[in-house]
Amino acid sequence: MNWRETPSELARAWAEKALKVPSPHGDLIGIYTPPAPEVAPAGMCVLLLARPRFEYRRMAVHLARLVAQEGFAAFRFDFHGWGDSEGETQLTMLDEPATEDLTAVIRHLGSALGEHRFVLWGWCYGARAAISAFVDEPDAIAGLAFLSAPIDAAPASGVYNVRNLARWLTDGTQWRQLIFSGRARRRAVDALRGMIRKSMNRGGNSSEASLSPVFMEHFRALIRARARALFLYGAEDDEYASFRIAERDLFPKLDVATRRRFEIEVWPGRVHSPLDVARQQEIVARSVSWVRSLHPGPLRHGAAVGEN
Repeated sequence: MNWRETPSELARAWAEKALKVPSPHGDLIGIYTPPAPEVAPAGMCVLLLARPRFEYRRMAVHLARLVAQEGFAAFRFDFHGWGDSEGETQLTMLDEPATEDLTAVIRHLGSALGEHRFVLWGWCYGARAAISAFVDEPDAIAGLAFLSAPIDAAPASGVYNVRNLARWLTDGTQWRQLIFSGRARRRAVDALRGMIRKSMNRGGNSSEASLSPVFMEHFRALIRARARALFLYGAEDDEYASFRIAERDLFPKLDVATRRRFEIEVWPGRVHSPLDVARQQEIVARSVSWVRSLHPGPLRHGAAVGEN
């Protein structure tokens, strides 16, 4: 990415501060970016859920500073067991999102910094964590950006493929977890079953019943919360295969008012492509534009409408 930051972006960088958030799994470490003082405040904080907070060529870093220039605060943090945060590192299970981490962050930012309204931005596993927060904190969330996440019943993320599993067979740390942790063994079995089920279902007829019951619970919570949402996928993303089912069978059943709150965008090519810098720049630009449209100020709304 282009890191020749503008003076305004650098000002947001210099204003950032590290925070330690207590959680059930240990302290979570994150970076808070305050909104630019020269623009109208949005009264909302954008939570950027990328694991860890600096991955994907520091896309979350760039996003934090850009939305801060639009009057939004931002907070990017590492889930427990990742990056700088405390806690045990476990297999990433899509149906076991880091809801407790996110709930802890939302409540801590409220008590410590007075942030009580949030926009959640999540990529893949981060998107599944983001939507899960609507179960416990529906009134605190104004918007959700849900980027390229699988929503079928397969319990493990796409990193659990044959090639990676073969590599992990030579990793002593992985073996120690399997030997001494019953939870790790159960997750490993679930991951293997998910890989087998996914390979068997490839190309078959799927229906709404194939979607994850956990996702469906969280999706119903999103509907009740009355927040706005953006669902963004690439037509060639593997993750789009499951979302296509929801697009075909689930969204058409929504009432008109709910459907108006939800935007679905399917781009040509891939969105779930961490090595494609040009595509990431497009994602950043679209994300900032969408977040900007949530600003309660009339000028912000007017600008967003004109740009779209």
